[in-house]
Amino acid sequence: MVSHDVEILFDTIGGKDFAEKRLDQLFERLDARYEDDWFASGNEPDFHVPWIYNWTNSPEKTSLTIDRIHREMYNTTSSGLPGNDDLGTMGAWYVLSSIGLYPLIPGTAGFSLNLPQFKNIKIDLPTNTLIIKNEGEDLKTIKSVYLNGEKMNSLWLELDQIDGGGIIQLNKLN
Repeated sequence: MVSHDVEILFDTIGGKDFAEKRLDQLFERLDARYEDDWFASGNEPDFHVPWIYNWTNSPEKTSLTIDRIHREMYNTTSSGLPGNDDLGTMGAWYVLSSIGLYPLIPGTAGFSLNLPQFKNIKIDLPTNTLIIKNEGEDLKTIKSVYLNGEKMNSLWLELDQIDGGGIIQLNKLN
């Protein structure tokens, strides 16, 4: 599966810049049919693709693309999902992308990050609480990530870093 080793995929197809251009072309449309060459928001095999930008030279495109999917493909009407909610799959995608933690790699205990839709998120865990704070006013992308006060240099969080709770601060104000 591609998400298990994105860097090898990028090397195989021509590097990070080429991969980013391919992603940009894919996201020209968000409403593609399954057989089209663009992104199909209603197709589960495509769900993980926006987070692949986190491995390019333009990781900000992850949050920008997810924000665009939220705005253009979801709404509050009775038909407000971009496809069949197959046992809640689309709803789960929306919730995970809205809080900014996405389990990108199947079978791997971790999350790829994107900017959440909310300023403050509280998740009650069995042993503690995880708080996610988006502190940057009017920012559309992640500029910095702090976990329990320590600056991170990655848009990937291992589950064991947060399974006991903690505070994730995005765009921390000084």
